[in-house]
Amino acid sequence: MTYAPAFAMRHVPLLVMTLLLPTLWGCGDGASEARTTEPGERPIAVAAVELAPRDLSLTLDLTGSIEPIREVRIAARMAGILRDVRALEGRRVSAGTVLARFDVAEQQAELSRARTLLKNAEATYRRAGEMRDRQLISQVDYENAQAERNVARSEVELWETRTSLGTVRAPSAGVITQKFVEAGDAVSSGEPLFVVADVSTLVVRIGVTGTDAAQLSAGQPVRITVDAMPGRTWDGTINRIFPSADPDTRLHPVEFALKDDTSGDRPSWPCSGSPERTSARR
Repeated sequence: MTYAPAFAMRHVPLLVMTLLLPTLWGCGDGASEARTTEPGERPIAVAAVELAPRDLSLTLDLTGSIEPIREVRIAARMAGILRDVRALEGRRVSAGTVLARFDVAEQQAELSRARTLLKNAEATYRRAGEMRDRQLISQVDYENAQAERNVARSEVELWETRTSLGTVRAPSAGVITQKFVEAGDAVSSGEPLFVVADVSTLVVRIGVTGTDAAQLSAGQPVRITVDAMPGRTWDGTINRIFPSADPDTRLHPVEFALKDDTSGDRPSWPCSGSPERTSARR
C-alpha cells in the first residue's frame, strides 16, 4: 500500500523534465545551444505551424447572358392605317417620345362636329337659364337644355380620346429593340407595334442549385466579366432570388443586377451575344 505512492513520487520529477527539456530545446536557437541526451532517452519531436488569416468565403462562378431588367411590348390601341413610323431599332427614347402616328382624319372630323354641337348646346343652355329666371320656361325645359349640354361635352371628350389614340408614345425610357410595322401598314387594335427595353439596370439571370441558393442573399456584391471585353470587371449585386425552382432544370433562378453607370464605363447591351461570367461570394 505504501510502495506504489513512493514509486510515483520518485518518477514525477523525471516525467516533468522529460517533457520540459524537448520544449526548451525546440524553442532555442539550436546552433548555440547543445542538448545532451541521457543514454536510452528518446527525444520528442515538436511540429511548428505558422498561423495566417485565410479567406473562407464561398465563391461561385456562374455563366449567363446580359438582359434588360424589363421589356415593354407596345400594342396598337386602335385599328387603322399607320401614317408615320419614327422608331428605329437601337434608338434610345425617353418617356412620351412619339414612335408612330395613325391616320386619324375621320376621328378629327368627328371631333370638329362634336365641338360645334357643344358650342350650340352651351348657347342653348345659357338662353334657357335666362328664360327660366324670367319664368318664360319651366324648370323641366331648363334641365333638358342642361342635359343636352352635358351630352355634347361627352361627345367631345369621346372623340378627343379616339383622336389621341392615333399617336403612339413610349410609355417609359429605354431602347427600342423590336419594330413590327412600317408606315402604310394596316393594323388592328391590340396588334404589337414595338418593344422598348428598360436598360437603366442590366441583369444576368442564372439558375443555381438549391444548396448554392441557400448561401446567397439579396444585396450581396458580385463581380461581372464580359467575354466580349476580356480583362474588365464590373461591380454588381444580387437583385433577387426566385423562391421556386424551375420545374425542368430544378435550379433556382437568381438575378444579378448591373446598375447604370453614368460615367459610361458600363458594358453596353447587347454585348455581341456573348455570355457573361458572374462571381458571387458569400
